[in-house]
Amino acid sequence: KTPPPTIHRTITEKLGAYDDILTDILVDGASFISIVRKYCTTYLSAEEDRQSVISILRDVVISRKDLPEAESQLLALPSLKKFSENLKTASEKDCFQRHMRRYLNIYLPDCAFEFAGTSQYTGATYEASIISRKLIARGGEIRCLCGTRTVMTEAEEEDLNRRGNDFSVVETSRNDAISFLFGPTCWLNHDCNANARLTPRGASGMVVIATRDIEIGEEITVTYDKGYF
Repeated sequence: KTPPPTIHRTITEKLGAYDDILTDILVDGASFISIVRKYCTTYLSAEEDRQSVISILRDVVISRKDLPEAESQLLALPSLKKFSENLKTASEKDCFQRHMRRYLNIYLPDCAFEFAGTSQYTGATYEASIISRKLIARGGEIRCLCGTRTVMTEAEEEDLNRRGNDFSVVETSRNDAISFLFGPTCWLNHDCNANARLTPRGASGMVVIATRDIEIGEEITVTYDKGYF
């Protein structure tokens, strides 16, 4: 019998899959009242784990600040267990768990922001935004507001444009390439009078630095333009 063809997914596609299930499990209906936009437009939600997730976030992350235990309990839930077991290599499993930690961090008491909704940028649909929940001083790194970026191929760019899914795309002068943002940073909205700046950390990490003092309840925004980082 001829074995099925191996499907080779790009780094962007892998991170897109990680981000979709993690925002579905850890953000939608938990910290955000609506549903954040997904990288894969055909993603199907794992609704059956919702109450268990809320209990883990409340009792293990918020109350006890025990992220390793929270990860262990979450990975035992049917949807995340199945997803994790389908990852082929130790490197993929490690990448997935590191990405999970980025989203778990937003529930820690010292996290500097929270998710909110806005229709300001679309005029109709309700989209995610990032709101400060602490006073943030100019020049400071915004606690827990981090992510990762992947350089996209031309085919991936064309696919995103075709799907109208280019909401987290940035053009960088460092390697003159188009990158896609994943993690909490991808929900930062663009503003010409932005109060924060995306800043690279390591080979592919992203953090956010305040470019002026940010008040409690103020939306945290950045400017997406070439030469930005």
